[in-house]
Amino acid sequence: MRIHIAVALAVLTFGGCSKGGNGVTGTGSGTIVAAGGNFVNAGFAAPTILRCDLLLDGGVIATQTNATAGSCSGLVGSATIGNGSHTLAFRITNQTSSPNAYETIGALVGTQTSTKFLEDQTQTLATGQSISYTFSWP
Repeated sequence: MRIHIAVALAVLTFGGCSKGGNGVTGTGSGTIVAAGGNFVNAGFAAPTILRCDLLLDGGVIATQTNATAGSCSGLVGSATIGNGSHTLAFRITNQTSSPNAYETIGALVGTQTSTKFLEDQTQTLATGQSISYTFSWP
């Protein structure tokens, strides 16, 4: 089941949640952003995702683990970032077989007042590989 990602982002953004990681500032000056999207098998292929990560500037801001093969629907995290260029990545960390075709749907980065919508992508990924986006903030 895919949740509407804008609703999930609004909850995180309005709640002021923040989690930092490598290259992502957890405190100090910057803007708290929520980021995420749906990370699923491409087309109508059987699910193969056992674990996926959402990374912002190399730091893991969200992880989803599935007991049985599934998808990473509504994968959302938040972090504090400064102005400039940033990278958002959806990484396949564990899958039932490798490689597989995956797609991102409805990926975005946003705050209470600004949202950047990122184009859907489809790629074939081996374990450890990512679908990545580069965006500028603000």
